[in-house]
Amino acid sequence: MRTVVPIVKSQENWLILFLGSLAAYFFIKTFSYRPAAALFPRIVSAIVAILSFYHLAENIWKALKKQPEAEITVAEIPVCLPWYGSFVLILLYLLLIYLIGFVFATGLFMIFFPVAAGYRRWPVIITTALATALLIDLSFNRLLQIQLHEGILFTMLQQ
Repeated sequence: MRTVVPIVKSQENWLILFLGSLAAYFFIKTFSYRPAAALFPRIVSAIVAILSFYHLAENIWKALKKQPEAEITVAEIPVCLPWYGSFVLILLYLLLIYLIGFVFATGLFMIFFPVAAGYRRWPVIITTALATALLIDLSFNRLLQIQLHEGILFTMLQQ
């Protein structure tokens, strides 16, 4: 079996740095909002910034210690969708939001996107998709009384 040398994590580190910097920028921008409007964006941006910079520091620490990474064999690399396939899947998600509504489209997206990315633990995929759709429905439609898009097909069926 052929052995593949792992890709250097420099691209990942740049992406993490960009994401953490963007989150920190959004955190700073929330101070111009009213306190009630700034609460959720402030919490999310702070968590994303902290986790991004922690992960970046962890990657740098591992690189400084120069721990040898495990070799990856060709058989261990999952078959994944290329970037344009992911882009098409996201466009289909947007179309599904229009057709069947935000909650159901998000549930379907949470099932199909991990599978397309090569993830195959079905109990985790199904549980995550159902929990996400349920939490979105409960938090927005029930708790906050914010009506999310129901989709054209459900609107036509109700009439």
